[in-house]
Amino acid sequence: GNEISQGQQVWYANINGIIKLENFVQYKGIDAVFIDSAKSLSSGAFNYLDNVQVRDFIRISRDVIAKPNNVHIEILSHDGTAKGSHSGAKSWAEESSMVIYLKPNSDENTKIQNGVTAEFKKDRAANINPRRRVTYKLEECEMVLKDDKEIV
Repeated sequence: GNEISQGQQVWYANINGIIKLENFVQYKGIDAVFIDSAKSLSSGAFNYLDNVQVRDFIRISRDVIAKPNNVHIEILSHDGTAKGSHSGAKSWAEESSMVIYLKPNSDENTKIQNGVTAEFKKDRAANINPRRRVTYKLEECEMVLKDDKEIV
């Protein structure tokens, strides 16, 4: 059958790290890479607050690693100080192909978190609504779609 494997590694986005990531996805047949967080990956490699450096990193990740190897690269960026804002350089949100803001949902009576709403701030691949919202609820320890949404 199709066996799914996963793992974790410490990684920094300096030139050696970018080459290591490219080789890793290419030779291991990796389908998806999730990086937590944007701020930590830039540590010692480039300035997380600098628009030009961030833009260059995202373009290299997309054009040199993701597209040629058909791999999804997701970078988590934690909220900034303003409500609904990202932290760091504006290029983190501007240069990316997709930007999704995750907002926790809580039960109105108990105030206990019971799901999450994914609000698409930007989606270059969207044909219909690039600013859509998708709501998930926690059901038996799994996140499931709350609304009747078509999965594309």
